[in-house]
Amino acid sequence: MASEAIPGRYPLSSPVYVPGIKNAASWGQKSPLIPEGLRTIVKLDPSIPCFHQDQPQPFHNRFHPEIPPVATVEVGETVRLESFDATGGQMKPTLDDASDCTAYDSLLTHVMSGPIFVQGAQPGDAIEVEIIEMDVISGLEWGYTGVPGSVTGFLADHFPTPAKAIWDLSSHTHATSPHIPHIKVPRMFHLGIVATAPSQEILDNINEREKRLWGDTGGDTATPVVACLPDERLALVGGAAKLGSDALDRIRKTALRTIPPRPEIGGNLDIRELGPGSKIILPVHVEGANLSLADPHFCEGEGEVSGMAVECAGQVAFRVSRIIKQGMKSLMYKSPLFIPNPAFVAGPPSLMSDYLSFSGFSVHRGHSHVQHNADVTLAFRNALLAAITFLTAAPYFYSREQALIILSATPISSRISCVVDIPNACVTVWIPRKIF
Repeated sequence: MASEAIPGRYPLSSPVYVPGIKNAASWGQKSPLIPEGLRTIVKLDPSIPCFHQDQPQPFHNRFHPEIPPVATVEVGETVRLESFDATGGQMKPTLDDASDCTAYDSLLTHVMSGPIFVQGAQPGDAIEVEIIEMDVISGLEWGYTGVPGSVTGFLADHFPTPAKAIWDLSSHTHATSPHIPHIKVPRMFHLGIVATAPSQEILDNINEREKRLWGDTGGDTATPVVACLPDERLALVGGAAKLGSDALDRIRKTALRTIPPRPEIGGNLDIRELGPGSKIILPVHVEGANLSLADPHFCEGEGEVSGMAVECAGQVAFRVSRIIKQGMKSLMYKSPLFIPNPAFVAGPPSLMSDYLSFSGFSVHRGHSHVQHNADVTLAFRNALLAAITFLTAAPYFYSREQALIILSATPISSRISCVVDIPNACVTVWIPRKIF
């Protein structure tokens, strides 16, 4: 099984496109998976930039209590929305160039749909959001998984060279890529981001603690930088312009970036099981909750270790199924509560019944073999590196970049197998064998 072309390592001779990409005439056609007759509350136009004033409605890429909602929903009403990919359309489907993995501007990430005002939701309540179904958007049946080089990623120090795989998502069952031969990625569509808006007090608290961490760890000189502080550059704040220039300036300068999830509001959770049939309960801090959804993934390896899953634009049918009055108090509720669909968690039975499992321990893999005490993060890194070594050897012979993309895009599982047997924590990484 020979390794084949991957951008940044083995360029193809000329630009080609995935068969799933269609022309603009097909945009907006109905999905056979999304229930018919639903009200569309957020629609996108992929032919123009996500921040363009001619988009059907404004998008946002920051969290702030003053960003106005773009739509209103009633409890129990099933609606449909469309979402850009995480980068807001910065990544392109050309197969012979991985430069956009490092050239895309992370200040624009993540482009979110909403905020959505939930009738009857008040501060102190909790809302239950149910994902009914997800699909690609007609005409945009492609996705990507990138290795951003030394820019970001859990193993960025081991992968300085950018690389990218483009996936054909035209099948309703699996994805394939010319960059990762002999692999079929099962359709396990889910949302990376589901969030409510922070109150002003919560926003201030989050900014204060993240700024303190940023300063304590070296600020912009840290490698890697450990916090994404507010930045007004490329800040999309929806319809906040109608609030006046002073308010707009204040919101842009203090609004939360979307990279980290946060216990108070949810956000970029990247939970693979947050797909159709699953529910998430989120706290309400402002009137109407101001719900945001974003970051569709066709599939994801646990940990999203390259920095990207199978990223794509997508459409979502969902509903706010109930408001739990004073739910934050009655449930002693301080962070998102997730209720997965058991069938979704189990995955396709034929695929998920046979695994290869790799173990990692809290010993630094290097010349000195330094022992660390129950370091779960280090153990996870070592398990991933063991899996990568395996995938680059016989009979697979993938490149290291291809192996990393496999671990980030396919439904691998990771487990904390042991933390009590000091000094070694043990983490295992499980690869379903039938993806090959």
